[in-house]
Amino acid sequence: MQQSATGVFRVRFAPSISADPGGLAGPAASDEPAEFARELKAAGAMVVHGAYPDPVTIGASRDAADRIGNLSFVEVVDPLVEPD
Repeated sequence: MQQSATGVFRVRFAPSISADPGGLAGPAASDEPAEFARELKAAGAMVVHGAYPDPVTIGASRDAADRIGNLSFVEVVDPLVEPD
């Protein structure tokens, strides 16, 4: 099995509905940190700096970054250092 090259990406999270004072607070938002951690592990990525819900920097392959970017509560994943 060939290992994918690792790059560095910035992950920014979408504003949570439960964080809005006029919004509907629901249980889904509390599951986001755990889901983010599970998906990072499953994708073979890791947090380099930061913590949810603030923007985080991750080390990941392009495929892993794309997978993280598909999470419903992730706003954007920007490359900082592209994988070789």
